[in-house]
Amino acid sequence: MSLTISDAGVDVFITRETRAPTQQGFGTLLFLNPVGSVLNRIKQYTSLAGVAADYNAEDAPYKAATSFYSQSPQPVNFAVGEVLEGSPFVPGIHASGTVTFSAGPASSNDNIVFDIDDDTYTVTGITGEVAEAAAVGKFDISGGGNAAGDGVVGLSLNGVDYLDTPTASDTPTVVGDALVLLIDAGGTHTAVNTLGSLSITAVVLGSAGNLVLFDDKSTDTGTGPGIVTAPSGGKDAVVGTTADVAAELLAAEINTGSTHTATYATGVTTITDVNEGVAGNDVVFAYVSGPTGLTEAVVQPASGTDDIHATPGENLSDALDNMVSLDANFYFIGVSKGINDDPESDNVASWAEANERLFFAVSADPNCLILGESTSVMERYKVSGYDRTMVSYSTDEDAYLGCSAAGKLATTAFRGTDTLKTLKFKDMPGVNSENISADQLNIIKGKNGNVFYETAGIRMFDEGKTAGGSWVDEIHGMDALAEEIRIRVFGLLSRVSTKVPYNEKGMSQLEAEVEGALGQYVTNGFLTSRVDAEGDILPAYDIWHLPVINASSTDKANRIAPDIEFTARLAGAIHEVTVNGVLVLD
Repeated sequence: MSLTISDAGVDVFITRETRAPTQQGFGTLLFLNPVGSVLNRIKQYTSLAGVAADYNAEDAPYKAATSFYSQSPQPVNFAVGEVLEGSPFVPGIHASGTVTFSAGPASSNDNIVFDIDDDTYTVTGITGEVAEAAAVGKFDISGGGNAAGDGVVGLSLNGVDYLDTPTASDTPTVVGDALVLLIDAGGTHTAVNTLGSLSITAVVLGSAGNLVLFDDKSTDTGTGPGIVTAPSGGKDAVVGTTADVAAELLAAEINTGSTHTATYATGVTTITDVNEGVAGNDVVFAYVSGPTGLTEAVVQPASGTDDIHATPGENLSDALDNMVSLDANFYFIGVSKGINDDPESDNVASWAEANERLFFAVSADPNCLILGESTSVMERYKVSGYDRTMVSYSTDEDAYLGCSAAGKLATTAFRGTDTLKTLKFKDMPGVNSENISADQLNIIKGKNGNVFYETAGIRMFDEGKTAGGSWVDEIHGMDALAEEIRIRVFGLLSRVSTKVPYNEKGMSQLEAEVEGALGQYVTNGFLTSRVDAEGDILPAYDIWHLPVINASSTDKANRIAPDIEFTARLAGAIHEVTVNGVLVLD
């Protein structure tokens, strides 16, 4: 066996440091499609032909894919995510039923207990009826002669004094008339005088068991003693809880809840759900118990079901969480027309905000064109300040304007030269333009909305803003830059066969990767240098890091590098221009 160079002591070992992490797909559109049964949670396509193999021309995913792939240059990656759908939409009806209380006031003090879908409402304060007339008592001074005029004549009713100071010539009738005036003025009782014999009746009906106190307070010697006869049994009369009052009390109790509202009139409580319900969900009204003698009749809501509302059968943010756990390679999100103007789309917008994605919402709601309205998704998302949702107004039933706009951005070549795009002025092939006025265009712009229209023979998109007022191409570029930095830094750390040392040399290696990403984004036109007021050129970016010597001992022990920071200047784009000229005659 012959000797080799290695035997002579010269060895060469080459290690491949070529591993690179996968970059997120900043050109992939995920389209959410409601289905009756989820078979493929998320499925990727690379052409319209691939989509056509699974969907026909009338299906929403095919229409969305047609809008996406109609752009030139043509994007590549399209995905369909299936979400469980709910019921069709039946507008304008809320389930309502009634409880009618009829003759027969309560003869006991039991509570009314009423259930709505197992939520219990208890009405307390029910009183039983003991009589139908007010209590009547007597105060008799008719046995005396003329008053001596040396004291007062009268009585107290439940602690309130009613006293007359007679003159010596006053007869019992005269004194009785004076007391009637005083008692009537008191407001709690009325009195009738018959030759000095007063019949006293309660004006305000009392509570059952309330003792009525009549007490002679006379001190005048001329009239003789006043004879007091308290009301029969010594108690006021009580009417009790009538059918009308029962209806009022039940309505008030139901209104303390959040799921239903109630009104009352002539013994009838009408109950209406606050929110439109879910298809097939039975509404159950149950009169559980009540006082003896109070009769009721319950009418369930029409058909026994809540109103049917158009909403997917599952929460879309939960569905998106599931999709991203299976395949995170998507960035743009579009939804079917059944979801776009539905409140469920709010979950897509909030999910995109929290997960660094872009949601391209489309609305056909005419309220988008009305100044001052607050219900349209365009206005609501503006108020919410969603910077990762772009809302466009479009009435084209066979095309998806948002998917077309996403297709335009999806072809952005971030690793090219001067390749960045803005959506304004761009054509959206296959999408019908809107016939709107200048005033309506300004209203849409005022809501940070977007629209596709034709002017001067040119079909153009206007204007590429998110609901929060940012430019969607800048959000797209910012996310792509962050991913580029992330990939480069992680690629360095995972690629080297030794280590990146915790010193200035190691930090320079990391900083070089960040600077390489920033340099590429100067090349592609996302970042740019500036000239200040003094004519000095400001660089497109400044980058620095905390010196290693200043890193905390805890960070060093945990191998956490000092922060790398940069300030970069966006290139932006020109969307408007004014040209001022002067014409002169020489």
